[in-house]
Amino acid sequence: MASKVGKFLEERSKIPIPSGDINRAKFFAVEMAIGVDKGYWKKNFAILDRRTWRLQGHGVEEYIKLRGFQDEFQTLLTWLYNHGYMDRLAGLTPKAFDLVEYSVQEDADNTNLNEFIRSLPELPSNDIARIRLLAKELASGVHWDLWPATIVTLPSDTVGGELVPLDTNLSEYLRERWGDSNVGRRLTLLQGHGFVNRARYDTFRVSGDAFDLLHEREAHFGEDGIVAYDTFISYRRAESSAFALLVNNTLDGHGLMPFVDMSLELGEDMHSGLKERVKQCTYFIVLIGRKTLESMWTVREISWALEFDKPFWPIWHNDFSFLRDEWPDLPDDVVEAVERRNAIVVAEESANGYRNAISEMLLKGFDIKP
Repeated sequence: MASKVGKFLEERSKIPIPSGDINRAKFFAVEMAIGVDKGYWKKNFAILDRRTWRLQGHGVEEYIKLRGFQDEFQTLLTWLYNHGYMDRLAGLTPKAFDLVEYSVQEDADNTNLNEFIRSLPELPSNDIARIRLLAKELASGVHWDLWPATIVTLPSDTVGGELVPLDTNLSEYLRERWGDSNVGRRLTLLQGHGFVNRARYDTFRVSGDAFDLLHEREAHFGEDGIVAYDTFISYRRAESSAFALLVNNTLDGHGLMPFVDMSLELGEDMHSGLKERVKQCTYFIVLIGRKTLESMWTVREISWALEFDKPFWPIWHNDFSFLRDEWPDLPDDVVEAVERRNAIVVAEESANGYRNAISEMLLKGFDIKP
């Protein structure tokens, strides 16, 4: 019979361990925080004894062995400690538990990547426009945690000295979108236009100029100097990220300026930043799945939308249905909003189901015929 930790890893096995040192460390922190919440190990599952982390408890030892972290957990814990996710004696900090809500995770069946590719516009014929579009999509993929901002390449097995990206998501995107995963010539052109910077002979980094393309339509800013978005998309990342990505790109394709949480400025306070974006936006869309209302951030965002009297469109998916008795801790205004507003319901959890719901939203909410 599998142990509790073994069953935990069976549930988590559909989420692969991501590549990249930072992503792996954050992924490790997320799973440790979830394990604490479930009671599989204590918050101070490891303490720093001089320069070595000493594990405390059979549960965490079993997890590290079964998850394959035996050779790197010391390095992972040190990174978490150096970046404020871990205390040398008290264990995981609140910052680590926040990652459970806002974590860097890859979907095992590549749903996010597939939805990203499907939502992209047709390729332009002009060469300069194609380079700008590639740069914008590279930055967008980083924005949605589909691949890292640093592009590490390897020589391909083709003649001509081409390079292919080490990241499998980026390689698949290039192959599906641009016909092949050879990226050498493209990186040279991107570098010439300032959209990537070369760090080493085999390593490039997406530049700020590429990220600026994500907001190139913006002609105005709010009074506080931040970009003025018109549509706030509220969702729980662990449950609705693929759907949010599709909504975001669809609205963007229709000339709207949608906002998602990852669009916050670097270093900006999350609470005040999100509240200001809700206040600033004209429209508010919330994607609600079965566990969405367990998220304090989503509940806050709904409350802010009601406070600022924003047009409010809930979209229910993942078989969500609302029964007041199941949510005794929700604020009354949120209960009233979720219970009484006419929601758009995703009939089936599929690409077509998502698109049909978005089409209904565009027609009812924006008078846009898809």
